[in-house]
Formats: sequence, C-alpha cells, structure tokens
Amino acid sequence: LLQFENIAVRRVLDSETSLVTKLGVTDFPSCYLYYPGGNFTRLRVNNEARTFYTYALQGLRGVVRSGKATVVLTEIQSNSTKEPWREFNNSHV
Repeated sequence: LLQFENIAVRRVLDSETSLVTKLGVTDFPSCYLYYPGGNFTRLRVNNEARTFYTYALQGLRGVVRSGKATVVLTEIQSNSTKEPWREFNNSHV
C-alpha cells in the first residue's frame, strides 16, 4: 500500500489470525478506520480493490500521500518565439 501522512496504514492478511481477531476484520479485502479511543468503522468503497481503497483514503480530511514532491514555480516563462503567429487558414486543412 502507499504511504500516507496523518494516518497509519497497516495491511493485514487473513493468515494472521491473531491480528484479524484482535482488530475484528471479517472481510478481505476491506478497510477499517480505527480511532484512538478503540472505536472503528469500515470504510465503504464502490469496488473492493486496492485502487479504490487508495482513493478513499486520499479523500479523508487531513490525509495526503507522502513522498510526493511539491512543484514550486519560481518564475513564469514568457513566449520566446521570434516570429509572430500567423492567422490560421482553414482552407488548407
């Protein structure tokens, strides 16, 4: 799974029975949101696939993908063509 900021993402396989029982996971694949107080809710998606879970996690308030470089524009480049634009003649098309 992708790494996110402001949320911990843990992949649990159905073969990890002790962890599955402790966390209460019943369906695979699925995504559960666990809160510090011990409460949890299942994150519903349209299609049970990893990509849809990624989009659903990115849609949560305050959650962003980590590792993405931010693009900073330092200066705006102007048009540097030497010849002026000619009018378009659609009869040649």
